[in-house]
Amino acid sequence: MEEQFRKEMEGKEQKRKQIEEEEQRKALEEEQIKALEEEQKGKALEEEEQRKALEEEQRKALEEEQIKALEEEEQRKALEEEQKGKQEEEQKRNDEEQQRKSLEEEQKGKALEEEQKRNYKQEKDNKKDDGNDKEKKHQKKKNKEQENYATVEKDSQHSRKHHHRHHRDNKSPSYEQQQIQEQENNENVDGESDSNSSSYDKVNESQSPPPSNQLSYQQFQFNKSFKQPIPPPPPLPSIKSDSKQPIQNTTKKLGFISMFSRDTKEQQQSQLHLSKKELQKIEKEKAERSQKEEQIKILEKQQQLRINEQEQIYAQFKSQQVKSKWNEDGNIIQDEKKKGKNKKKDKDKK
Repeated sequence: MEEQFRKEMEGKEQKRKQIEEEEQRKALEEEQIKALEEEQKGKALEEEEQRKALEEEQRKALEEEQIKALEEEEQRKALEEEQKGKQEEEQKRNDEEQQRKSLEEEQKGKALEEEQKRNYKQEKDNKKDDGNDKEKKHQKKKNKEQENYATVEKDSQHSRKHHHRHHRDNKSPSYEQQQIQEQENNENVDGESDSNSSSYDKVNESQSPPPSNQLSYQQFQFNKSFKQPIPPPPPLPSIKSDSKQPIQNTTKKLGFISMFSRDTKEQQQSQLHLSKKELQKIEKEKAERSQKEEQIKILEKQQQLRINEQEQIYAQFKSQQVKSKWNEDGNIIQDEKKKGKNKKKDKDKK
């Protein structure tokens, strides 16, 4: 009985010890699991901090790249604006130079036209003065002729009085000599005069006496010869200048109307050709501007694609990092649990 009681007591004591050991083992396992969890939490926090630091670094790098791209874009736009301003300034200078040249050509044309008008007026005035001089000269000659006529008429009347006893139709030798001498004098005076100026002086027939005898009739015919007018020189044609079109050729003189007209047509054609050149230049500038705008749009699209690609890469990297972290944490916990189970099994076996 005592032996059986002792064995029972030993069995109870052994069970108690086993229970205590099991409790100690469980407590130890719990402590180890807690320590492992604390360590895992520390690692997770450290990794989280590292991840945040990496994300911050990547974000800053991306921001710097974006800022750099914006700065480059602003520089490109500023350069384009500067080039555009230079082109507009150059175009403005060219337009002003063209207007100045056109104004100079127009002024030259007007000056040439005024000079031609002055020359024509001066020539006309000179001809008028020459005509007045010739008129005075012929008037003086006519006065002299009238004086000679009066002298001859007086002499003929005196001669008729002395020779009344002769026949009226007869002429004395002295009378014939006077007539011949008078004709010679008139011919000499006529030779000294200018035949082209007779258009400015006409003899009035009413002032000439009727042919009373042979001498007066011849004198009358002589005076009548001055009545035939010589046509005046034709007036120079007026040159009409188009004030809108400048005159290019300034060496043309009055009288070359056909050459002057040809020069005006050539100037019009040159201006038309110049207008075509300006239109072609404007069209070329428009084409270049549109081409530059297309290039700028393409560069902007490429820049946006690069930014989108970088953002996509960053998002993929971030998602992979998070997945790897959670996978790593889950594996560590599972490994620790497996280790705890294996230790428990080993103790149970013992």
